[in-house]
Amino acid sequence: MRTTKILLLALAGHIAHAADVTYTGVSGGEWATAGNWSSASYPGTLDIAVLNTTANLSVPAPNNIQGIRIGTNGSGRLQIGSQSTLNANTSATVTSRVGDGSGNVGYVQQEGGSVAINRLEVGTGTATGTYHIHTGKLSITRETAGSSLFLGTNTNRTALGNGTFRISSGNFETRAGVYLGSAAGGIGRFEVIGTHPGSIAIGSLGTVAGGWTQNAGSTLSVRIDKTPKGITPIFVDGIGLPGAGNVVFEDGSFLDVDFTAAFLNGGTYTVMEWSG
Repeated sequence: MRTTKILLLALAGHIAHAADVTYTGVSGGEWATAGNWSSASYPGTLDIAVLNTTANLSVPAPNNIQGIRIGTNGSGRLQIGSQSTLNANTSATVTSRVGDGSGNVGYVQQEGGSVAINRLEVGTGTATGTYHIHTGKLSITRETAGSSLFLGTNTNRTALGNGTFRISSGNFETRAGVYLGSAAGGIGRFEVIGTHPGSIAIGSLGTVAGGWTQNAGSTLSVRIDKTPKGITPIFVDGIGLPGAGNVVFEDGSFLDVDFTAAFLNGGTYTVMEWSG
């Protein structure tokens, strides 16, 4: 009995809760600089980094943090450079957000480097959010109810936001599925530009099958370039599980196909592949 009590006390001593640490530096300042944060130090492993102005990440961030919140009170923009590393996935329960709340705007432009995020909502609440991978790699390493990326909605699938995910180069991978929009009226948009993206692998991380759910009003947009391949296909990985890797386009959802610049070319192109 004494051993049990000691164990319980030891566990209780390690209970901690996430704290919001807000960027307070000048607009366009360095995200990784300790003095640019409300805590006078870069957010730690138990913290969530909040940005409501513009900041640039040009070097590896000092710590792996619990999550990021970009554009939760007004407008926030994070520019991620080619030499940077950002890890925000220490928590199994925290969700990162780009554009959150009522009428707020969040934007992440990834121009290289490596980013790992727990799970991600883009454009939740009634906010507008955009995440654009121009180069580099983004990994979403956790999931809720079978999805890792939520566009125009939240993990409960009830938000009325407007969220866009765009990949024009680089690599994207998730632990589980992608969820666009909501039955409540949220709008999601997923854009793939030509063949410059190296890979778009939905559900390739871990043991949870990928999936794709696109609600009414939400759009999968692809732009065909002048290469023979035309477009980098989205791969929904069922990880070998029979019946897994489901792809659902609800009535009223859209597939928007066009060509890059003024290029026009006939042919057959693979937009999405899945296994299950």
